[in-house]
Amino acid sequence: DRGLVQMDAVENTHVLAVMDGHGENGAEVSSFLFNEMPTMLTDVLGKHMQGRADSNILRTLSREFIRLDQKLAGPRFLHSGSTATICIHAGSLLILAALGDSRAVLGSVGQHANTWASTLLSFDHKADRPEEQARLEKAGAEVRPIYANGRQFGPARLFKKGADYPGLAVSRAFGDKMSKEIGVVAEPELAVHALSPEDRCVVIASDGVWDQVTNEEAVRIVMASFEHNDPTTAAIALCKEARRRWERGLKTTGEETGNIDDITTVVGFLLPPDNPASEVPAPPAVAAE
Repeated sequence: DRGLVQMDAVENTHVLAVMDGHGENGAEVSSFLFNEMPTMLTDVLGKHMQGRADSNILRTLSREFIRLDQKLAGPRFLHSGSTATICIHAGSLLILAALGDSRAVLGSVGQHANTWASTLLSFDHKADRPEEQARLEKAGAEVRPIYANGRQFGPARLFKKGADYPGLAVSRAFGDKMSKEIGVVAEPELAVHALSPEDRCVVIASDGVWDQVTNEEAVRIVMASFEHNDPTTAAIALCKEARRRWERGLKTTGEETGNIDDITTVVGFLLPPDNPASEVPAPPAVAAE
């Protein structure tokens, strides 16, 4: 996994992102994105602000994701790839572009005193998400879980019809060239979210967090550090809680060792509009376990 914070990608516009590699060479794909994304985003945002590019920034971001994916050529990326979820904070707007199941969540003041609310900013691209599954099956894939000893093992995965490969669990990703032949795409799901005065934090994390922690729990954990304007402590606390739950699950099943998924979190705080002008939010922070 790689977490990315890019302050002032262009003036007063910041980027938060998580890239979660999978497969034998997944770390290479997520590292490639970690290195390539900042330059690409600075170029896209700069040209957009200067009026030198397509006025529809979402359309431009989609093209650039596909362009980056085309650079991942060769046999190393047949069965290896990465998710990518980016959040661009530009004034009162959040611009989202997402592939895969690294999720972005917005935390806001709740309706009752001392409560917090969560809002999905991105949607997981699981193989069995109905609209994603329809596209995959139309392209020649079949979506089904893996069973071992009569029990379902992990999430539903996509396979070439009549075959036992590639077994990918996400429907959109960078890389994964074999899966691209049966419907997986590098076209991101895009959204623009207008911030409100009640919004307080953005959390982006890999599925190693979301498999163990709900959106509401993540916001509560993160917001415990809001009063101190400390996103670093918030990100670390969320990662540690996810790991604790993974380890507890292994003990419950009687396993002393087992697979604990990679855990990466990026946290950014949004200070309220009535905050003193002299106080600014601390830069977003990245943590990993």
